[in-house]
Amino acid sequence: VMIWNDTFTKCAAHLETGRVVAITARLDKREEGVRLVASEVKPLRPQLPKASDALPMVLTLRRDFATEADLAELKAALEEFPGSRPVELHFVNGHGAKIRMRIAAQFFVSPSPRLQERVARWTTVTAEGF
Repeated sequence: VMIWNDTFTKCAAHLETGRVVAITARLDKREEGVRLVASEVKPLRPQLPKASDALPMVLTLRRDFATEADLAELKAALEEFPGSRPVELHFVNGHGAKIRMRIAAQFFVSPSPRLQERVARWTTVTAEGF
């Protein structure tokens, strides 16, 4: 089964040794042999979350400095690493008051060193929360 990059980034969290998945694919006979080209990969049964997955990834933004571009960049980073770990945004104003916002499950992530690099400037609070 061949998986193109755009499909792989959406399903990477489901591709683990020993994990059972359902694959939607098309049959491709054009080249040297027959192959399947995956368009979707889903788990057949729900995976129990790991203990570390239950803790949210917390991203902190200062409300007086965060821009629309910052939010767009965060959204793109979260979409690139889909997974089962929840994400929280903490907005802090100039007086230290905090607003905590849990993000929808469609933006849950699969932690990785690359994701950590992408969101490093906002990861000022650890998974323990406030």
